[in-house]
Amino acid sequence: MINNLLSQNKFPFILGGDCSILLGSAIALKQKGNYGLFYLDGHTDFMDVSLSETGGVGGMAASIVTGNGHQKLTNILNLSPYIKEENLCCVGNREYDDEYENEIIKSSATYLSLKELRKQGIKNAVQSFLLEVEKKKLDGFWLHIDADVLNDSVMPCVDSRTPDGLTYNEFNELTSCLFQSKRLTGLEITILDPDLDETGQYTKEFVANITSTFNQNFNN
Repeated sequence: MINNLLSQNKFPFILGGDCSILLGSAIALKQKGNYGLFYLDGHTDFMDVSLSETGGVGGMAASIVTGNGHQKLTNILNLSPYIKEENLCCVGNREYDDEYENEIIKSSATYLSLKELRKQGIKNAVQSFLLEVEKKKLDGFWLHIDADVLNDSVMPCVDSRTPDGLTYNEFNELTSCLFQSKRLTGLEITILDPDLDETGQYTKEFVANITSTFNQNFNN
């Protein structure tokens, strides 16, 4: 399905469950060319299975799509890696555990924790990524959004709650910069669990923010 949309120059906007849906998106992208990945998440999802408490693919999605892990997942259709490691930009992690962070720090991916993102500045960080997309002459880039990148006070309806996170002002500033890029190929949203939002207030606020920002800035 994603492959067909890309072939028709349409923009896939995917609502998913957990982050493992990235595998399908990444495989479709690899079949079309050489793409970058902006991974906006409260966690890196970049680790070996030996560090995983659950062994779930969702917690290792960024690592798997860049070719790290068992070949049954990393080399479907002999396409490994679906996204080159150096074309991954992982942004927003706030699980500050040395062993956990070291996995992506020692990789060739670009890594900006939440602290580093704020230090560098959102616009500067996004522009740096977009310049790399142009410099490398990539066919485009995919945007992965995990709802748990948001501050826990405004988005508690996730499966791995962690203190802090992006405010909506920060989130909207970041996504608006990405939505304006003609190189944005598609996006996916994961982890927001409506069963954890009994009144629907958090989901409504999220939808209002992302649709407003998207409609105002999308430039493809």
